[in-house]
Amino acid sequence: MITSVARLIPYKGHGYLIEIAAEVIKKSSKFKFLFVGDTLPSFAFYEKSVNQKVNDLGLEDQIKFLGFRNDISSVLKQSDLFIHPAIAPDPLPTVLFESLHNDLPSVATNLGGAIEILDNGNNGLLIPYNDPKKAADLINEYCANTKLQKKHLENSKKNFKINFSPES
Repeated sequence: MITSVARLIPYKGHGYLIEIAAEVIKKSSKFKFLFVGDTLPSFAFYEKSVNQKVNDLGLEDQIKFLGFRNDISSVLKQSDLFIHPAIAPDPLPTVLFESLHNDLPSVATNLGGAIEILDNGNNGLLIPYNDPKKAADLINEYCANTKLQKKHLENSKKNFKINFSPES
């Protein structure tokens, strides 16, 4: 189960994640994706377009939109991997803190904000923001490497204390 938590707006990369999911699922149908978050009235067209993209690709059984949720931790506890697929720099994607706090291995596009939180790939997997096939290959490899995932989670705890704790 791969989960993304973000408001449904274009730069958060939902459309890109659907393209990645299509590539990941080509290699193994065992993967499922959860999208958590809703949109603003001014972006209703975007929500419609990402839902249509899922339908066009025939991925309705593998990708579920859960909408807004108050119980993010419980959703993350059901997940095996977290992904933040922003396609433009996201200054401080706090959802990465939530995923790491819940001991969930994390993946993000290699753009500003996520790069700092994932410490240039030492605390999670960084993927390209514009190459869904390459991103899917990296995710497949990462899912198979539980040793690296555990190392990243250990590193993230240290990094969080040093760089992102309330004291820092």
